[in-house]
Amino acid sequence: MYPSVERLQVHLPNLHQVRFYEHQTISEIVNNDYFSRTMLTEFFAFNRADDQQSRHLLYREIPEYYSWHSKEKEWRRRMSQKRAISQIYTVSPTKSEKFYLRILLSNVRGPTGWDDLLTVDGVQYSSFKQSA
Repeated sequence: MYPSVERLQVHLPNLHQVRFYEHQTISEIVNNDYFSRTMLTEFFAFNRADDQQSRHLLYREIPEYYSWHSKEKEWRRRMSQKRAISQIYTVSPTKSEKFYLRILLSNVRGPTGWDDLLTVDGVQYSSFKQSA
């Protein structure tokens, strides 16, 4: 029970899970920004903001200082002193691009988007495998 464990999502660009109700239409879901927000995309957005502390953290380190609020789909600074540890979901090496994305997320500090993970020493690669 203590410390709590935060499982961090990992997904390729625009290939995240979306949960919706049967009465919702596809266009309603696709055009709603709320459904495009995930732990990972909000980690990027958080790093684009002026919070300098998050810019020096790895994805797996975020839950030590911030908590995920699933209803609002946003990271917020931890108010309590309770510790939390994190675990990025495991990805099989057979899921090549997703596997290398996970490796990059474990080693690149403060990325502001997918392009930051694809760029190494000023060279932008076309795949996460090449970048890793």
